[in-house]
Amino acid sequence: MANEKPSPFVRIEGADFVTNDRLARKFAREQGIVVFSLQTLLRAIWLSGTRTRAEIRQVLEEIKKADNFKITQEAEDNIFEQKD
Repeated sequence: MANEKPSPFVRIEGADFVTNDRLARKFAREQGIVVFSLQTLLRAIWLSGTRTRAEIRQVLEEIKKADNFKITQEAEDNIFEQKD
């Protein structure tokens, strides 16, 4: 995985695609396509209990390095807001 360049689109159940490109999300929504951000996907995985907070943080760090991905601290904090 480290040598692969990840696609900006990831297929998940219940969504037509996942992307962190704001313009792509806006366009998709205008077309009636269900789309989620990377942060929403990572939060859903964490909340489902499929992966731990530490595992999600590791995935996020790997994405940051591999893709030169930038995320605000606020957006990162939102991924890990306490569960109700």
